[in-house]
Amino acid sequence: MELARLLFAAFDASVRGIVAQPFLLKKVVEGKVGKHIPDYFLVTEDGPNVVDVKPRWRLDDPVVDSTFAWTRRAVEERGWRYEAWSEPPPAELENIRFLAGFRRERLLDPELLQMRLA
Repeated sequence: MELARLLFAAFDASVRGIVAQPFLLKKVVEGKVGKHIPDYFLVTEDGPNVVDVKPRWRLDDPVVDSTFAWTRRAVEERGWRYEAWSEPPPAELENIRFLAGFRRERLLDPELLQMRLA
């Protein structure tokens, strides 16, 4: 599922940079240390966006919910956006996967493109 989110980020024209597992967050509550590494840090036209990826069925897990809640607070306190991302609609994912092969001009033969346009 992390690959799917990466494909969506690469397809998004507002995304200027992508960093996987960008940093370690730690918190101490009642002597217990909690740690979390977000999945992605997206540099966008609208500012930083920190992304965690989890299957939808895991979002109700109390540990995941708690971790994402304190991660959201830490990220938003810095003025960044936070996103918990789950499965996209299957048809949308398939379209993004298909289109991903056409986003790099260097992989396409310019002569074939000209023939197609003529």
